[in-house]
Amino acid sequence: MNSKIIKKYCTKPLQLISSILAKHSYELARVPGWRFDFADDKLNWIGKARLKIWKISLRHELNLEVLVNWYRNIHIKLTLGNDASRLIYVGGWLEPNELLAAQKILKPGMTAIDVGANEGHFSLFFASCVHPGGHVVAVEPSEGEILALQRNISLNPELEVVVQKSACGDHEGEAILLIADAEHRGQNTLGSFVYDCTRIAARQKTRIFTLDQLVEQQRLQHVHFIKIDVEGAEDLVVEGARNTLMVFRPVLLLEILEPALRQQRASGAALLHKLGKLGYAILILRQQDGMWQLWHENSGVPLSENILAVPQDGKDHYLQILNKG
Repeated sequence: MNSKIIKKYCTKPLQLISSILAKHSYELARVPGWRFDFADDKLNWIGKARLKIWKISLRHELNLEVLVNWYRNIHIKLTLGNDASRLIYVGGWLEPNELLAAQKILKPGMTAIDVGANEGHFSLFFASCVHPGGHVVAVEPSEGEILALQRNISLNPELEVVVQKSACGDHEGEAILLIADAEHRGQNTLGSFVYDCTRIAARQKTRIFTLDQLVEQQRLQHVHFIKIDVEGAEDLVVEGARNTLMVFRPVLLLEILEPALRQQRASGAALLHKLGKLGYAILILRQQDGMWQLWHENSGVPLSENILAVPQDGKDHYLQILNKG
């Protein structure tokens, strides 16, 4: 059927149906073997119906919006048709093992920084963990993502999230941010896209600051946790955060995606070496049981896509609390 006809006659009915089919509660738990398409072969008829609507919204650019009551009673508005909305709306999970780890580490009154905040899913989750008394700085350069981020923050007025409209790197300056197409929204990069299926939707000039500069600008007295997911620029962000890491000793949650790192002239090995020199131990996620284990360079064990970097002198403490329960 013609997309113009579907937009004209089907958008409102599909908007209503998509809202009716949305999950009304999300339970956070350890999920062994979780991956992007984890739930596809486990969907019941409701899940299959959600997936069908998600695909229709993507194919015909309907931009159907659904308000969900997500983990920890966080309110999130999803735009059906992008990767994040598929994970949350269709399957019900978004990196559950990593979020569970953050929940075990973060406590009320703490401060967290979300570098590469996208639409704010992690930022708001962190904010719910550190509430009351704590706050989160959400760092995001993309204008489109910032609008969605601010919208989601407004749906949760009790949570403290400050938006920093910039990118993070190893120096202050300006750069061109490549904006990904609607389906892969949020995979924006200062380098090149990793996956051939991701197309350039726009180019946007953005400011770059180091994390050390942002911590000073925000006058943060403590930093307990930093998530860094910046499509290959993780090494640059860590380089620009040396003072923050040495002074505050936060736990880091990082994506280690080798092809993305190579696009920005970095590597996982170099990043891990740098973290080691800064006094950090590396914890990886075991796919078979969703538990965390200590990783050594000569262990022969492959890295998980997301890792935790914890202060070397606290590694046993963190392993204990992460794997409890």
